[in-house]
Amino acid sequence: MLTHLHAVHISQGAAGGLGHLAVQYAKASGIRVIATVIGTNHLEFAESLGADLALDPMTMSTEQFLGSHKINTNDGIS
Repeated sequence: MLTHLHAVHISQGAAGGLGHLAVQYAKASGIRVIATVIGTNHLEFAESLGADLALDPMTMSTEQFLGSHKINTNDGIS
């Protein structure tokens, strides 16, 4: 588990059976959470679970998304 101040967790399939638990667990641990989901309805669901940001990779690449939110890939992404 990442514990430093700038830790970021990217949860693949955040709206799924285990993915939604990973979002909540990471958030409860004080980690910044980026959720990836397919479908705009799942974006809102991921954010309602506590994800700081949510991405639908069908509409934007991960690289574009991280760059647009100024997320450094050296920030301890897990």
